[in-house]
Amino acid sequence: MVGPRLPSIVIVVVTALLGLSGCATTADVSASGTQPAVEPITGPTADELNQLLARAAESLEFGNHAEALHDFVLLTLVAPDSDHGRRAASELDRLSSALRLEPAAQWLAPDGSQESASTRELKSTGAPLPSVIATIGEGPARVAVHGLTIQFTVTEGGAQGPSVLVPTSEFGTATAPIHSNIAGSRPISVFATPVVLTDRGQIALASRPLVFTYVPPASVFIVLTATLVEDEVAPAPELGGAVAVPLRAIGSVAVQDGSSVNGFLGAYSGDPEAIRAILDANDASLLGVAVLDVQAISQVEYQGQLYNIWKADAVVRLLFFDAVGGRSLVTLTSKPLAGQGGSRLDALVDIARVGAEALDVLMGANGDEFRTLVTGSRE
Repeated sequence: MVGPRLPSIVIVVVTALLGLSGCATTADVSASGTQPAVEPITGPTADELNQLLARAAESLEFGNHAEALHDFVLLTLVAPDSDHGRRAASELDRLSSALRLEPAAQWLAPDGSQESASTRELKSTGAPLPSVIATIGEGPARVAVHGLTIQFTVTEGGAQGPSVLVPTSEFGTATAPIHSNIAGSRPISVFATPVVLTDRGQIALASRPLVFTYVPPASVFIVLTATLVEDEVAPAPELGGAVAVPLRAIGSVAVQDGSSVNGFLGAYSGDPEAIRAILDANDASLLGVAVLDVQAISQVEYQGQLYNIWKADAVVRLLFFDAVGGRSLVTLTSKPLAGQGGSRLDALVDIARVGAEALDVLMGANGDEFRTLVTGSRE
């Protein structure tokens, strides 16, 4: 029967236990101005090492694996060439082989394999956080390891980022809070490694860390086109091709008539709920809104005489939003545009043609900026 668990012994006690014997104190300066010779500092005594080794064994007996690992690591650091250090190193090898990190349940597929997550969900706090379960034992006879330090290290696009140290709970679990400062456009890996921290150094207990992977979703664009004229929303089919053709080089594109889409004006004004609703309905990651904003249309009048000439003044606006809070990625506006025709309808047809040409110019002139904002790369 396992006896009662002993209270944890803090590292300060370890430091005192391994206090350097024979350490000289500062002496008063004699009348002649000389000081007595300072004796060299020596390492821990054999009795102190025996006590530390015995304490590590006692921690194991009562299931305090993290404390035992700490003491064994400390022995290998302060007395690596001693019998105590070699025995501790042997125990470390044995315990490290028996220690296992596994992904938490939310990372497991039905067949038991580990899944990846989405960077887009991570940015919006919807993806599972890196979470491990630490156990120790042989075969099915395994127990949770509490108090073990797990180091989570983030790499984004191949570049190493910050690390965070998280102790395991009484159930052997540890989770890394890494929602902030995630770009979302490049692959992200989080490496989880069990480590032992002492005042003499740090040792990793696994040569192969557990890796959590976040993959950016494929760029799926939904582009809504429309004409705004005299407070009405009308189709603008001419704008679709000007936007869709360049976008197909970096993702899949679906163009829809914005005038028939519920919530179009809300999305155009930047309403996050309307944007997310349209994206969710189309299973898309990016929403584009291309609008021909006709600001004036009138029949030409000269000296009180009306002529069969109609003029239209407009600008073209292109906006892109992502699924994370309806964030605006791109906002482009053309210079003032003019069209004309023999009737009001002809003038609208002409300004639509001019607007499509202007949109084509906008896409070409801002291609690098657009690609960078949307994909995180100019390549």
